Amino acid sequence: MSKYVTPRDVAFFKSINKELIDDIIETDIIFFSLIPEKQNTNIYGESVDKIYEPGIKVNALIQHDDETTDDDGMISNVYQNIIAYIHRDTLKEKNFYPTAGDIIKYYNTYYEVSQVVDNQLLAGRVGLPWSIICTAHMVNKSSISVRSEI
Repeated sequence: MSKYVTPRDVAFFKSINKELIDDIIETDIIFFSLIPEKQNTNIYGESVDKIYEPGIKVNALIQHDDETTDDDGMISNVYQNIIAYIHRDTLKEKNFYPTAGDIIKYYNTYYEVSQVVDNQLLAGRVGLPWSIICTAHMVNKSSISVRSEI
């Protein structure tokens, strides 16, 4: 762990990170946030028709598994998981924080966020949170109702 991380160092790292993700890599994703108040739940607390906010576009680093298929003789199902690494300042600018159940649109495919990890720190320092990591799995477009115009 680094003992000496000055505010100047942090500002430099932020500017390099922002330039790399926003201007060089340019991988955009769209977050659709679940609206819990508008869900019609059954007696078990489950909701079939989930309602989402309009999308929020952010740039991120994406790590994805290879697609796998499950062929049961009638229908082939495709599965894929992704991990999205989003810079905390980017989300703060958009006034957004992802939660489990949100939807990510990446490369014309939809993924449901299953886990949000918020403990990546700059130089291992508790006072310097750096990024948010979202793990998500592929979902069928017909099972969600999102407005994808941005």
